[in-house]
Amino acid sequence: MRISLQFKVGTAGLLIYRILLALLFMSLSRLMLYFFQKNLFNFPDFPGIAKLFLAGLRFDISAVLILNLPYLVWSLFPWPVRNNSGWKKVGNFLYYSFNIFAIFLNMVDSAYYPFNLKRLTADIFTFVEANNNIFILIPRFFYDFYINLLIFILLVTTFVWLAQRVKQGKPHFYGSLLSFVLWNLIFLSITLSVAVIGIRGGFQRRPISVINACDQVEPQYASIVLNTPFTIIKTWNKEGLPERNYFKTEQEAAAIYNPLKNYYRPDAPQRKDNIVIIILESFSAEHSAFLNPGLYPPHSKGFTPFLDSLMKQGLTLRAYANGKRSIEGIPAIVAGIPHLFPVEFINSPYSSNKILALPQLLKKRGYSSVFYHGGINGTMHFDAFARKAGFDEYKGMKEYSGPPAFDGQWGIFDEPYLRYVANDIDHLKEPFFITVFTLSSHHPYTVPDSLKARLPSGPLKIQQSIAYADLSLRRFFDAIKNKPWYPHTLFILTADHTSAGYHPFYKTLAGQYSIPLVFFKPADTLPQLHKATAQQMDILPSICDYLNLKDTIVSFGNSVFDTLSPAYSISYLNSTYNFFKSDRVLLFDGEKTIGWYDLKKDSLQLNIHKNRDIIVESDELLLKSIIQQFNHRMQSNHLTP
Repeated sequence: MRISLQFKVGTAGLLIYRILLALLFMSLSRLMLYFFQKNLFNFPDFPGIAKLFLAGLRFDISAVLILNLPYLVWSLFPWPVRNNSGWKKVGNFLYYSFNIFAIFLNMVDSAYYPFNLKRLTADIFTFVEANNNIFILIPRFFYDFYINLLIFILLVTTFVWLAQRVKQGKPHFYGSLLSFVLWNLIFLSITLSVAVIGIRGGFQRRPISVINACDQVEPQYASIVLNTPFTIIKTWNKEGLPERNYFKTEQEAAAIYNPLKNYYRPDAPQRKDNIVIIILESFSAEHSAFLNPGLYPPHSKGFTPFLDSLMKQGLTLRAYANGKRSIEGIPAIVAGIPHLFPVEFINSPYSSNKILALPQLLKKRGYSSVFYHGGINGTMHFDAFARKAGFDEYKGMKEYSGPPAFDGQWGIFDEPYLRYVANDIDHLKEPFFITVFTLSSHHPYTVPDSLKARLPSGPLKIQQSIAYADLSLRRFFDAIKNKPWYPHTLFILTADHTSAGYHPFYKTLAGQYSIPLVFFKPADTLPQLHKATAQQMDILPSICDYLNLKDTIVSFGNSVFDTLSPAYSISYLNSTYNFFKSDRVLLFDGEKTIGWYDLKKDSLQLNIHKNRDIIVESDELLLKSIIQQFNHRMQSNHLTP
């Protein structure tokens, strides 16, 4: 007597079975990275592995549904032709080819992971195209990783065998062609609706992305939670960094500018001051009377009188933002990552790269850390980035506890949210590192009705909301100035980016990036206005220098306390690198200098210079060194020493 191991089910049963089977093998092949590279992870126990398996299901479901969408649509085509044997063969081809390729990609990463310590992303195809010898190396890869190849063959064989155990039974007959089409259109619509939810990763505001893996587990385990098809799909058509080889070797480039830095001074004490970074939404330098003595009338307070009062007591710099959006500014401030390519780091093919951000550096010194953001949780993936950067906690609008204060658009008004932060800090263990990101000066620039008549307004609509944010900042400092932790806390205040300009200079390239940068320590006397060029990326190395940390860091910024380092700022806009240094602005297209401005003689940047002098050539050489090393380190996942 022969027992059949095949089962016949209806169309719906077959599709559900095959999708679940594809999901199982997606997860199994994903975990092969851990089993082949377990020496790279400190996560040996079975409950830990189970947690990684479950945490990755959300990303596995998304990838499986994306890959199998053609098969689902083909199998549910609302016309009787789908019951033909030829039609079914095409459907089987779609199912097996896409899912076997997914298993293959995961298995490739189980071998390739040690080379770049992240899952493959879409830039792998650029890499393959740029390496003419890749096909020569393939036999060697098979030889070196034959065990991975054997596991791949075993997984595929098992997958195909299990898939063939269940087949479609006789097609269901409907009363008429019309009823067949209508019922199947309904079934197809329901299936696609469920698939869209699964592909998005749930009902949250934004579809899940690579960086959301850090919401599930510690950042060092993100690669085990993610699957390779997902990371490739999510980075597809997102431009990576081009190869830049201005210098023959990295040593030659590093001789001009070395991003490896160590500020430790054995003869100086190490500080353990609290660190508070306050990122003020859209606070252009233009709004400050202190930074623009000739722009405002003699007795005008401008729109940031309280911030100006702090500027007079601390080290204040006219700095440049490293990007034009919040999603570009946060990584520059917290992790020293500039925006130097078309897509922002958080959504780039490199978002899974290992980084060394301030919370990670300070955690080794016993610091607790919180990222405070009054906005709706999930906005621009700030919560996921905070997790990746190593913050102990992210507290957004969901965590806010205080009187109702929703602004109707973005989140909690600045004044009540900063009051909540002031009270919440008291529960933190010292020393602490916190970042506070305000939001009321974001479009549409809403301020509480009770304050509209009291706040100054200007030619720009944003300026009344800037004044409100500044008032909120004053009340925040009033609330904390008598707290025991206040005297030994270093405050750093800056903007995430600029707002639209009104005065002529602030409509120029230099003006469009000009922001304040203030280092304020209540118990210390820091130097006054510092005229050297500074940027958001300088914050991380400045903190390392100020605290006298022993760590070696990779940084493309410099400490503002180190007057011997080159002072510059770099940004990227419309495929052009903008390089600000001293009183010059250099424009570089990636291959050559396309012009520069002399801000001393031409503050409104009306006359772009084409001639190259010795100073411009020196600036270009420094810029090329930075670009080459940044690109190579980002491509090879070496943003850490």
